[in-house]
Amino acid sequence: MIPLSVVFAVGGCLARWGTWEARPFLVLLFVLAAVIPFIRNRKIFMARLVTGFFFLGALAEAENHILPDNAISRLDILGQPAQAAAGSDLSLTGTVVSLPEITWQGKRDMVSFVFSSFNLKSGEFTGAVQGKVQVFLINSRAHPAFGDELQLRGFFEMPEEGHYPGQFDYRRYLASRKIRLIFKGYGRRSVRCLKKGNGSILSLILKTRETIKRHIDRYFPFPEREVISALLIGFQNRIPQPIWDDFARTGTAHLLAVSGLNVSIVGGLLYFFLRLFLPRKWNAFFSLLLVGFYAAISGASAPVLRAAIMGGLLFAGLLIEKDTELLNSLAVAFFFLMVFDTENLFSAGFQLSFLSVLGIFIFMPWVRAGTAGSKQKRGTALFIFQKVTGFFADILTATFAATLATLPLSFTTSGLHRPSAFWPIWPWFLL
Repeated sequence: MIPLSVVFAVGGCLARWGTWEARPFLVLLFVLAAVIPFIRNRKIFMARLVTGFFFLGALAEAENHILPDNAISRLDILGQPAQAAAGSDLSLTGTVVSLPEITWQGKRDMVSFVFSSFNLKSGEFTGAVQGKVQVFLINSRAHPAFGDELQLRGFFEMPEEGHYPGQFDYRRYLASRKIRLIFKGYGRRSVRCLKKGNGSILSLILKTRETIKRHIDRYFPFPEREVISALLIGFQNRIPQPIWDDFARTGTAHLLAVSGLNVSIVGGLLYFFLRLFLPRKWNAFFSLLLVGFYAAISGASAPVLRAAIMGGLLFAGLLIEKDTELLNSLAVAFFFLMVFDTENLFSAGFQLSFLSVLGIFIFMPWVRAGTAGSKQKRGTALFIFQKVTGFFADILTATFAATLATLPLSFTTSGLHRPSAFWPIWPWFLL
């Protein structure tokens, strides 16, 4: 999987930076798929297979730029929705496709969610529109749920664009999620529920996540409950700004996001707990299911899915009594996340997660090979001391390896003009 995932990523990158069309790659893929089963030479077979994955990556990225005839885009703001941008009223009827989140600022409440596949009415224009918009409802007192069919009244806005280095580019952030416009509504008349959402696996997962959040709010005080919600299930919108600033100043803001470390902790605790009651294969089976479920309710970000896929392969190996190769498991997670959404390849979270794990996989064996020759005396205090120091040495080595692997990307994203942006990294090099 390592060469196949690499050439898939290369094809996606070249298609993103070039002006390639999807149709030629689709034709080439059909030709390769028809020819590959008849190839008997192993080298020719692998060469054709690698070429096919290159075309597949280019096709996946090129297909992202194809919009249906009735899709909404940035240019639509210059057409009929331009009246709405100027303040005139329009109506949208569609479906909620994300978990609505409610934030409070004093007596003001704001509900945010993603709206998809809606009917647009604006003046004389009426028609079905494919695509997604980010919705913000202010003081609507509405409590929509995933899958609800709503009728909204309000106006369109363009997402704010970053104009100088280091500024958050909200337009680019939404565009990576196939969202090109913002819809805003004010007051209770801005929303009307037409139909409640039907039950589905995704709606069950989102309701479970919301139920966990309600129980955390019930049993923990503010603001501790908001930090706990961010650490466990990825709810970050209600964390007070002073707490964000404190974590940012200490270089630990990444701890407020659910990452692969959370999945590793949950998976490890589940496995070691269930081994007290279940045989190894049943233990691996239930651990596999629970890790997947936790990845779903925690937000399913790229680092979380990376850890869940690698953990799933580990538990699957225990089920069929096969060892897993770490680098190959990392390549499998890399490939499936790119297939799921090629935009993952160009997100900072995806890149940092895979680079850090790759650095640990490459650097840790060198350190362990260097210390493998040292003899340990069992049954003595020296042996216990060596075990304890070895444990902390592994932690520091893994931290150093992950930092070293992600340092070039940190310089690239932070910018050499702002060296203070990555000052928390330097203490790890001293260790």
